[in-house]
Amino acid sequence: MFMTVRERGLPQWKIIYNEVKRHSRGEIITYDRMNELLDRDSRAQRHPIERAARELERVDHCTLICVRGKGYRIAQPGEHVGLAERHTVRSQRQLGRASRKIESADREQLSPEQAARLDAIQAQLAKHEEWIGDLNARDARRARELRALRRQTSGDVAHISDQFDQMKEALRRHGIPIDVSGEPAGDVLA
Repeated sequence: MFMTVRERGLPQWKIIYNEVKRHSRGEIITYDRMNELLDRDSRAQRHPIERAARELERVDHCTLICVRGKGYRIAQPGEHVGLAERHTVRSQRQLGRASRKIESADREQLSPEQAARLDAIQAQLAKHEEWIGDLNARDARRARELRALRRQTSGDVAHISDQFDQMKEALRRHGIPIDVSGEPAGDVLA
């Protein structure tokens, strides 16, 4: 039989944290297992899981991902870029929602102080949106440059490979044996 949270004397987040650390990246820690550990439905109050996830990110440099209907797992290192991109998109949506809330306020119903506060927030949100737009444009430009560089590199590799094949053929025509690596076989100077 497992010990309950109260019997362990540890905070709930620490129990989840310790359990997650025992698992490998990609392995799922089920909701059932978390329910056992917490002695309750872990989905009813997710604060301990969220706190454990923050600690994993801060201390162990790994991220906990929700696996819908099953539980949680530790993300593979290569997944972090996609996770960050999804959070970026969500934050941009939230920024847009905040701007709409500010714009929809009936300023005539507000005190001068409240209206000034809204104006200050609106100015900050506009700056943030501008910065994000600039960053997105820069990222798009860099992505285009990277694609062009990859195309150019592929073309350069193909050209060098063709030249190498031509050189091997010329060496063969002149009776110089070539091994599989393209190196002259034996001592050509002998």
